[in-house]
Amino acid sequence: MNDIAVTTEKADRIWYYLNLQIQPEPISDSNLVQAYNAVAIDLITWRLFISTALNKLYGLIGESTPYDIIATPTDKSIIIRTYYEDIDKFVTALMAYTFNLGKDTQVDINCYIKVSKRGEFIGLVV
Repeated sequence: MNDIAVTTEKADRIWYYLNLQIQPEPISDSNLVQAYNAVAIDLITWRLFISTALNKLYGLIGESTPYDIIATPTDKSIIIRTYYEDIDKFVTALMAYTFNLGKDTQVDINCYIKVSKRGEFIGLVV
């Protein structure tokens, strides 16, 4: 007999990784472009944006969905880890959420969160 361990696809998929970026709506004013480029988003503000997006689409259940911020490659992007079952919830909530950056910074620009990369392994989203 062969002692080969067989695992199901579902058991192998625990975590899912997302690389998120803040993208402004098209800007024609060069002063606003310079001001936007100078803005750095901290981790607390990122958590606020993600929690608000989940809350607006899914209510308190969405807001309580667990995730971890793994890394911050740039000042306007992060890598998060969430459970595989919650990936659709995150992607739809983030795609449906737009906000004004002027509420949390000095720059009055409408923005959205773009899922630039996603995958089952962190190496795929870096």
